[in-house]
Amino acid sequence: MSEEAQVIREALINFDYRPRRPTDIYVTDVVMCPRRAFFNIKFNANPMIVSARAITGKAIHMLLQQALKSRYPNAVFEVSCQYPLENGYVLLGRADMIDGDTVYEFKYTSMYNQAKEMYFAQANCYANMIDCNRFKVVIIDRNKLDVLVLEGERSEDAFMKIIDQCNQIIKALQAKDEELDRLPERSPWSWACDNCTYKLICRMVDLK
Repeated sequence: MSEEAQVIREALINFDYRPRRPTDIYVTDVVMCPRRAFFNIKFNANPMIVSARAITGKAIHMLLQQALKSRYPNAVFEVSCQYPLENGYVLLGRADMIDGDTVYEFKYTSMYNQAKEMYFAQANCYANMIDCNRFKVVIIDRNKLDVLVLEGERSEDAFMKIIDQCNQIIKALQAKDEELDRLPERSPWSWACDNCTYKLICRMVDLK
């Protein structure tokens, strides 16, 4: 690959990249797998999904902002949200769209994706962090562009479970290696483990 080609490739991969501070915990990490979120911070990793599909998904998010402005004139897009945690840590997220009292989370994926429950957890976190009462998960089929809109009501109990998982992560991060009695919980979904960077490490830990 030529130098110019490499520059263009890196620009496509990194155009939405945002560096993470050591005290940042991402909503997307925790709802998928608290243990992976722990490993990402422990090893100072901020893995990006380098694929044409992921880049297309980012581009679709930008396109949606332009396409929906006339239909939702009062909507705001790419809304940063945060929630203070223990010992200076912060839970961070970014809601795709807010219109009135509703958070919208857009997903460019397959209609048969197994992650719908995780998407609900993510959108519910944003609704709690921004103080909206409702959320909608909008799934845009990457093959046919069919659209499915799923609705939910904000649940504080479900959000506090995520906060408890964040506190597990913080406790594990601040423990010395010899004091670490257990790692945060694993993902409740087997599909999240299939291509995980830490799959082998995770299995070795559970065998102890």
